[in-house]
Amino acid sequence: MKLTSKAILDIDKIDPLSVAEKLTGCDYKNDEATTALGMMLHMQKGALMREEIAKVDDTQFSEPTEEYLRKVTKFGFEIVYQEPFMDGDKNECYYILFMKELGILLDFDTFTGSRNSGNIFYNWSPNDMRDRGDLTSSGRFYYPQRNGGHIGLFEKDLFTPFFIPGYPADAKWDLASQDYAEFKAIQGPIEADQQDLLRTALLCGKRTVWVGDHDCREAIITKIKAMYENGRFLTKWIDCPFHWLTHYMDHKQPSGPMDLEPYKTKTRIRMDRLPDYVRDCINNTYRKNEK
Repeated sequence: MKLTSKAILDIDKIDPLSVAEKLTGCDYKNDEATTALGMMLHMQKGALMREEIAKVDDTQFSEPTEEYLRKVTKFGFEIVYQEPFMDGDKNECYYILFMKELGILLDFDTFTGSRNSGNIFYNWSPNDMRDRGDLTSSGRFYYPQRNGGHIGLFEKDLFTPFFIPGYPADAKWDLASQDYAEFKAIQGPIEADQQDLLRTALLCGKRTVWVGDHDCREAIITKIKAMYENGRFLTKWIDCPFHWLTHYMDHKQPSGPMDLEPYKTKTRIRMDRLPDYVRDCINNTYRKNEK
C-alpha cells in the first residue's frame, strides 16, 4: 500500500533522538544507551523513507544525477540553465530548473556523477497560516515595511495589497529611562489589539505570503504536492527567497571572510542568462533586496 503525502511527511518529521529519550527517560547527551538507540532508530527511519519514497517515484537523499533529473522533469521542472565546472580533475555541473506552473526555482550541483546539494525557492500563500509550520522549511513571512507595520496581507487575488486601517504602531522602548517591565506594560495591550486586527483580517479572507526554500534532495515532489494542496504558489514573486545561486566550487575561491560580492556577482550573471519567463517570475526581487 502506498503512503499518502502526509504520511511520508510524518515519517520525515520523526526525531529519532527525541523518541529514544522518551523511551529510556534519559538525555542522549549523557547516556550512551540512549544515543545508540537513537542511532538505530535513525537508520530505521532512513530505510523506511527510502522504501516508501521509491513507491511513489520521488527523489531520494542520494541518487545519480540522471535519475534525479528524470524524476523532477517528469514532475514538471525544466532545465533552464547548465554550467559545467571543474572540481580538481572531475567534471561537474551546476543546474537551475524551473516549474513555470507554480513559480518554483530549483538549483543543485553535482559531485562524482550524483546530485549533490541544492534547494527549491518559492513564494507561497498558506490556506491557514497557523498550520504552515508542518509544510515549510526555511524562510520568512513577507513584510512590506522592514521597520514597522504588520505582516504583508493581500486580497484573494494575491496581487492587491491590503493594509489594516488604524493598525497601532509598536511602543518605543527608551533604553536610557525605561525598564523592560514598564515597556511591556505599554506594549502588551498594543500587541493584543494588533493580534485582534490581524485575526479579523485573516477571517475575512486576507492572505499572507511565505518567502521560502526547501532542501531539494529527499521527497521534494511529495513536499511540493503537500504545499500545493494546502496553499497557493505565486507565479510572480513579491520577494526573493535566496541570497545567491552558486555551486560549491564558487565558495572555494579565494575571498575575504565577509566578502559576499563574488557570490552576488555570479548570481547576477546567472540570472541574466535565464529565460525571460523565469526572470519575469523572479520579478527583479533579487536586485530589490540588494538595495
